Amino acid sequence: MKDAVMAGGFSLPFLVVGALLLTGTVVNMFLFTDTDDVPPQSISVRQLVANIDFLIDILAISVCFAMLGFNEATLEPHIRQFQLTPTTIGAIFLISGVLDAVSAPVWGIVAEKVPNAQILIFIGGICFIVCFLVVGPVPFFNFPTSVTMVLVSQVLLGLGMAGQIVSSLTHGMKLTVERGFPDDVGTYGLISGLLFSAACFGAFFGPTIGGILIDHVGYRYATFAITVVETIVTAICGLRLLFRLFRKKPHPKIDIEEPIEKSIEELSQKSIDPPHSGNIEEKNGKNIEPPNEKSTDQLNRRNIDEQNAKNTELSNEKSTDQLNGKDVDHSVKKNIHQPNGKMNSEPNGK
Repeated sequence: MKDAVMAGGFSLPFLVVGALLLTGTVVNMFLFTDTDDVPPQSISVRQLVANIDFLIDILAISVCFAMLGFNEATLEPHIRQFQLTPTTIGAIFLISGVLDAVSAPVWGIVAEKVPNAQILIFIGGICFIVCFLVVGPVPFFNFPTSVTMVLVSQVLLGLGMAGQIVSSLTHGMKLTVERGFPDDVGTYGLISGLLFSAACFGAFFGPTIGGILIDHVGYRYATFAITVVETIVTAICGLRLLFRLFRKKPHPKIDIEEPIEKSIEELSQKSIDPPHSGNIEEKNGKNIEPPNEKSTDQLNRRNIDEQNAKNTELSNEKSTDQLNGKDVDHSVKKNIHQPNGKMNSEPNGK
């Protein structure tokens, strides 16, 4: 039985894939609804990427998609020498996709269990290195190119692709929360956006450089150059793992400021909320009505009048005391002078 290309022409596979994508878009419009529960963004990209482990995640996923793009753009010209049918060539490309889909859940479960998911990124890098060493093979390998080595390389490509993509995303999210970022939808959206941007850059970079290398140095030397790039990234990841192994130090936490929108909303809510209404419970168990503005003004005026009256009474008492003190002094002086006069007159009379 002939494949889709041989049966319906070159345009049939594109029409089928386009129809599937359009159907999926329509279905998603009904499955996903709008929500207002998304919190305001409280972190910045600069704060997020200011960590070497997260930069390794970005670098790993970018190089991963670069190698995938290189393989898709250059593998078919490489296996033309075997004179395979389009069905067989399509089946060879299908191997990596099937292995990716089957092994991705396993990689995800293991990434959640291990203490550091960068171990899986390292293992995925090893799969990529072996894949591109044997698919050509590289110039310093003496065995010839064969369909068997191409099939083995596609199996390793699918395993490495699933390992690095899933592990990079899982490790980036776990690491960000450990550093003190909020565990919410906003943080996960920012992480996914950064990693997806890195993947798109790699998907553009891989086929572009791969085509240039194929035209100038051939497939075997081109795969050697790609292998060197992946080896550097895997070596960086391995050195970082060794560093973290011997220096068990937690990631420094950063202070995330409260979102300005949230603070404004709280202040607005406080100003909108009315004062407590109803009865106010006193300590003795009685209930009284809350005072209004008029009663409060009358109470304040009464307190002022009482205070003025007290001050007036105190000043009157002080004045009375002063007058009484003068009278007492005068009478004391008079009493003192009178005995002396009597005493002086008595001897004279005698």
